[in-house]
Amino acid sequence: MFHQYYAEQYPECELPSRAAIIERFEKVSKLTKAINELLIEKNPGKITIDGKPIGLDKTGIAQFIYKRLVQSREDVFSKETEGRFSRLLENIDKLFQSEQE
Repeated sequence: MFHQYYAEQYPECELPSRAAIIERFEKVSKLTKAINELLIEKNPGKITIDGKPIGLDKTGIAQFIYKRLVQSREDVFSKETEGRFSRLLENIDKLFQSEQE
């Protein structure tokens, strides 16, 4: 899903191969850290939110997965559940942005 999301949302970015991700993961022992480092190395300044550079867009990927799940269901979540999920993702995004500052 990571590659699909980035191909749609950040088509100008050069994405790391699965092999490169696995190789980096073996060194840093955390998948999100491995992907984040590789994205920043390959795309300095290309991936930004509000002008601030980011690597791995965790919130965007989570929303992408959520939308794919909802599209495949007839009985979608209630508006209240969707609102809670959106607020949760927004809060997670804010936390990650403050970590990168």
